[in-house]
Amino acid sequence: MRKAVPGYEGFYEIDEDGTLYRLEEWREHDWRGSVIQRLWPEYVVVARPNGDGYPAVHIQKRGHRTRVTIHRLLALTFIPNPEGLPQVNHKNGVKTDNRLENLEWVTSQQNNWHRANVLNLGIQRGTQQKTAKLDDEKVRLIRSSTESLQALANRFGVSKKLIHNVRSGKTWRHVTP
Repeated sequence: MRKAVPGYEGFYEIDEDGTLYRLEEWREHDWRGSVIQRLWPEYVVVARPNGDGYPAVHIQKRGHRTRVTIHRLLALTFIPNPEGLPQVNHKNGVKTDNRLENLEWVTSQQNNWHRANVLNLGIQRGTQQKTAKLDDEKVRLIRSSTESLQALANRFGVSKKLIHNVRSGKTWRHVTP
């Protein structure tokens, strides 16, 4: 059963297996100084893995383009969210398993707990995070340095706030002197 994607009614529909359809529409184009109308037929939008491995698509409406994951579109369309929870969790941990019975609305804390305690993936710290700009050696240098926060931030290409958090032990706590 296909349903309209909330917020994109008249533009997109999705069915329960995660197939996204771009609906047919008339579009105006400027062609050699004349404005012509053309009927664009309905087509299936192909999902590709995003940087985190979740199948995702680009959707657009009135010139505004957004990248969104298929599991989020399915949850928005088919799974009630009376508490207004912000995240969608894959119960079995498989990012490509978008069956409705495998998806649930959760808080960020619930999602992290599920990752650590049910999937046994733990929390990534330090250089385990793919976006980390520091490593253990740099953290030790920051903690032992007498340079200003700004000087260290410039030297390592990070924010003053991160340097402060490293020095005060709020982040990179696993690194010992």
